[in-house]
Amino acid sequence: MGRGSRFKFILTFVGIGFGLTGCMSADIRPDLTPLAAAVGDRAGGAPPLQEALDLALVEPLLAKPLSMDDAVSVAVLASSDLRATYAELGIAQAELADALRLPVPTVEAVLRPTTHPTQFANLEFNIVQSIVDIFRRSDRRAAAEKTFEAETLRLAAEVVDSVTDVRRAYVEAVATGAMIDARREQAAATDAAVSFAESLHKAGNISDLELSVRRADHQDSLNAVAFAELADADTGPALAQIMGVAGRVPEIPRWLPHPNGADPGIEGLEAAALERRLDVVSHRQAVASARAHLKEVADWGRWPEIHAGASAELEGEGEWAVGPTVGLEFPIADQSRPAVARAVAELTKADHELKSAEGAVRAEVRTAATKVAIARRLVDRLRDVAIPLKRDIVGLTQGEYNFMLVGAFELLDAKREESEAVAEYAEALHEYWMARIELAHAIGGADLGMPMDEEAGS
Repeated sequence: MGRGSRFKFILTFVGIGFGLTGCMSADIRPDLTPLAAAVGDRAGGAPPLQEALDLALVEPLLAKPLSMDDAVSVAVLASSDLRATYAELGIAQAELADALRLPVPTVEAVLRPTTHPTQFANLEFNIVQSIVDIFRRSDRRAAAEKTFEAETLRLAAEVVDSVTDVRRAYVEAVATGAMIDARREQAAATDAAVSFAESLHKAGNISDLELSVRRADHQDSLNAVAFAELADADTGPALAQIMGVAGRVPEIPRWLPHPNGADPGIEGLEAAALERRLDVVSHRQAVASARAHLKEVADWGRWPEIHAGASAELEGEGEWAVGPTVGLEFPIADQSRPAVARAVAELTKADHELKSAEGAVRAEVRTAATKVAIARRLVDRLRDVAIPLKRDIVGLTQGEYNFMLVGAFELLDAKREESEAVAEYAEALHEYWMARIELAHAIGGADLGMPMDEEAGS
């Protein structure tokens, strides 16, 4: 090979080495398709996941009374926390691309002083590539893809958790509004009782003690209103913040709806949860990833490192000497044993974490289903039995008051007890819908047919 041909060969070989690294580029924006596929129907009717905020989609939702589904849609579009999760997917995609890239050859240039009369220095180029890296690339790819799938499932579970948080915040906000209304109605009854008591006391018809009792009852009612208002001061901003529109005050209903139809039974829910729960699926994928990594380490860890490439040296006569180069490691001891031991430990850890997650899911489903059943019996009894009875008592007391068989205090007390039953109903609705949300989350984010419309529950 002549001098020019040899030099062209060197430049070509070096160019290939740099080309393998220079030609690889990646889209810096995350592809949300795998994350959206993993979330699936677990976010209800929410719009597609988007990395960038689109106010044109958010504003129409905030311009009308906000339903639960609307609140979830706003969060999916506007929440900074969710967009941070989307960015994490971009990190995982970049790590996957790095794991799947072609092995990069090493290029060396050596310049040595020489005593040759016509040559200032001895110039040498070497380019080498790990042969084992090329052969084990298939196993590394399989392990990296499983790791990426596990990370995608973990992030999808975070999205579903965020949707559940929005639902919780929505129910809290509506429930506090209902409680304020109920407590104010109760305070109106005690206020009327105080006014009447003061007029009687002024005429000398009741004692100081009875007047003080009426005033104390009214103060208790005012305190209950204040506590409800304190809760409401937290829940409204909390809902706006978790939706990603902090500073806005969305219009929401004042009452939670009464549940219609039958609640889901416990039968089959545990099995459904173990199939749908993304955190459990993510743990299963982590086990598969650890198993694939163990296989890669076990299959290739004992191989000595082999490098092959080409070497070119400028000789004293101005000619290039070109030839192949081979490098082979001869480990003194089995260098794969620590890596295999680590991979085995990681697989054992992942397997135990999976079993723990499955046990936690079963317990969570049973607890949530039990609470739903108890809360449903409570709201039905309050609406269908307790409140009608209290209203009947008010009506009957009103009739006796009209015939002067009872006094005004008895009528006002009956009205106050009716208001107390309404407040208990509001609290029971709150407990019921929170239990429904927890059950929906426990089985993997399904909405369980929760009709959270604007129908008043009173």
